[in-house]
Amino acid sequence: GSRVVSVTSSAAVDAELVLDDLDWERRPFSRRGAYAASKACNVLFAEELARREGAATAAVVANAVDPGPTATQIVRYSLPQRAAQRLTMTPEQIARQARMLRLNTPEEGAAGLVWLASSEEASRVSGEWWIGPGLAVPPGVQLAWRTPAVAKELWERSEALVA
Repeated sequence: GSRVVSVTSSAAVDAELVLDDLDWERRPFSRRGAYAASKACNVLFAEELARREGAATAAVVANAVDPGPTATQIVRYSLPQRAAQRLTMTPEQIARQARMLRLNTPEEGAAGLVWLASSEEASRVSGEWWIGPGLAVPPGVQLAWRTPAVAKELWERSEALVA
């Protein structure tokens, strides 16, 4: 079957979803708030797609994964000097810098995504939020936005926005 893996972030736990203003037109824009909300939406997308497709035996398996703090080029938005420096670094230098800053290397950050996309074990699980290979966010983690009703409404509002 097919697999859909959405990338999220621990920033999602801070999300305040405003479903009737997903494009931030009626409230002051916040880069951090928009980032957190987008990562929460990625979790909800995976959960709602899994619900719509049925059990993990469906033709499509959908999950979300948080790669953790990873040394990637995302800093190009907040730290352009660091991003420019990284373009000239070898993989060994990037790994050393990641260790110094307590970040995952790109390979470490990708491990959960690769596991979800290719492992036999992950082919039997759908609609979960993962933090690494075989490590799901515990079901007891309660967030105001993480409900089936919010996931369904987000899906429907997203459909309307792109129609």
